[in-house]
Amino acid sequence: MIFDNIKNASIYYNLSEKIKEGLLFLQNNDLKNMQEGKHTISDDIYVNIEQYYPKPIENCKLESHKEYIDIQFIIEGEEMLGFVNLNEKSLSPIQAYDEKKDIIFYKGECNYLKAKQNDFVIFYPNDAHKPQIATNCGKMLVKKAVVKIRK
Repeated sequence: MIFDNIKNASIYYNLSEKIKEGLLFLQNNDLKNMQEGKHTISDDIYVNIEQYYPKPIENCKLESHKEYIDIQFIIEGEEMLGFVNLNEKSLSPIQAYDEKKDIIFYKGECNYLKAKQNDFVIFYPNDAHKPQIATNCGKMLVKKAVVKIRK
């Protein structure tokens, strides 16, 4: 897992060409005015533009993906994100892996961070993450880009 501000994105270009392409997309496009929904970036990369009100922590689930790396970027607003390595013994799946949606959900303990406007988090397949958690700032609309990179 990597957590940083988009102004520092160039530090991570060397991780892979696909991650570089995803980060450059986030840096070089007018995401505030981009329509919600799925947008293709290239053959192995797409972005979901989402807008929502974050939820109470008890309504959020830990999840991971086997086929995709996520770059979650806060366009507007802020939210808490949970994260934990899949090797943690405290994690246990709560349902079978959904191959079509590339997702599996877990119960267990995790760490938390607050992501604000222009922050991004890279979640690898070995990182379980719990997105869309409300902060203590009240009801705040969040607009987020989730870049999905086929590994």
